Amino acid sequence: MPCQEEGQSRWEWNRLHERHQEMTDMLCTLCQRLEAGGYGVLLSGRVLEWWQAHQAADVRRQAEEMEQSRRTVAREAAKAKLTPEEQALLKLS
Repeated sequence: MPCQEEGQSRWEWNRLHERHQEMTDMLCTLCQRLEAGGYGVLLSGRVLEWWQAHQAADVRRQAEEMEQSRRTVAREAAKAKLTPEEQALLKLS
């Protein structure tokens, strides 16, 4: 028997989450295509609010990914300056 969380099984919750992601992906694609085709003015109300929030979230996510990538490159560059012994002492190897 699957584990229960708040009356729904984890399987049910996971399935709902997957479905939510599928619907989000479809709505995102639709909004992108409407804008690319010059029909972005058709977006209004709750859909427009969602689209603007979704785009802002994408910008934040991309900025976070770029910062993480920058940090990874900087960390590897700093590590490369250390001797193998120094790396071992710092538990980096």
